[in-house]
Amino acid sequence: MKILAIDPANELTAYVIVDTDFKIYDKGKVPNSEMLEIIERNEYDIMAIEIIANFGLSGRHLFETSEMIGRCDYANTLNGKTTLRIKRNDVKKHFKVKRGSKQNPVPGADSQIRTSLINRFGEVGTKASPGYFYKFKEDIWQAMSILVYTVDNELWKEK
Repeated sequence: MKILAIDPANELTAYVIVDTDFKIYDKGKVPNSEMLEIIERNEYDIMAIEIIANFGLSGRHLFETSEMIGRCDYANTLNGKTTLRIKRNDVKKHFKVKRGSKQNPVPGADSQIRTSLINRFGEVGTKASPGYFYKFKEDIWQAMSILVYTVDNELWKEK
């Protein structure tokens, strides 16, 4: 089963298409119009998308990201596919993200999740010796964390 996992944003959206054995088929951070084209190609079985739940966004970015989530969900529905709505807090709990303090600082949540993914699946690698995460960057890591959370919890079985 191929899962399309999406970390939406107001202008550029990150995604990964990976199967339940964690074979990577595609990944990227693309303009939102291109993300909708990827959904329309229908080369996956189920879609998992991060939803807004106390995102820390405000104003225009919040509304535009909300619109993108809706557009992705609508395009996915036209494909006859299920949309799994994933909360960022659930992903953080899954990866056991620690909160720091002024007295005991820790790396940010994204950094902790990236480290957990590398520890589990292997290094990023280089052009000469590409690793599992070769060419992963920026929000693609968050899309992968959504996918891993979805697969580890077999969320598609609940639908």
